[in-house]
Amino acid sequence: MKLETLCEGFYASHFIPTIILNNNEIEKIYCSYDYFKDLFNNYKNRFTNIKKYPAVVNSSTLGLYGVVKDHKTDKLIIFGPVYSKVPDNDDLLRFISKSFASINDEEELLNFLRSTPNYNYNHFINLLTFVEYIINNNQIQITDVFFDEKVQDSIYLKQIKSEIDYNTQEHGTYYFEQEMVD
Repeated sequence: MKLETLCEGFYASHFIPTIILNNNEIEKIYCSYDYFKDLFNNYKNRFTNIKKYPAVVNSSTLGLYGVVKDHKTDKLIIFGPVYSKVPDNDDLLRFISKSFASINDEEELLNFLRSTPNYNYNHFINLLTFVEYIINNNQIQITDVFFDEKVQDSIYLKQIKSEIDYNTQEHGTYYFEQEMVD
């Protein structure tokens, strides 16, 4: 499948702005906001020095972005911004100051940011792993890619504790069953 077809279909189904970068230049952009290309050019360098793909770039002002590298063409596919909540006017002003957006189209920019879908971090990284699989046929574990060793150890310990708690849990008919056995 052509990368452009995939990105066009992804944008049409998820409404997450999608950008294809080729050698640090925007090759194609899928977005309803006409000036997004100009905005994105102001901060696209955040996505070009990443060591490990797929990756998440998180900014409290610019939103959450996902980056997947097409291993066949070395193009970067960038998804975002998405937010965990609908951006308010304060979020808009921070976005404008960080992205050097023109204040002339404030209402249009606000409508665009409000129309971007809301994803929490967990849902977003699951979506990125799916895109990684589609583009590169690379099945990855979320914990191996998106969490460092300290977080992985914490997750592992929580899983063990959860399994112990589940296995020792007394369900609603436990005492009745114990009486029948005794």
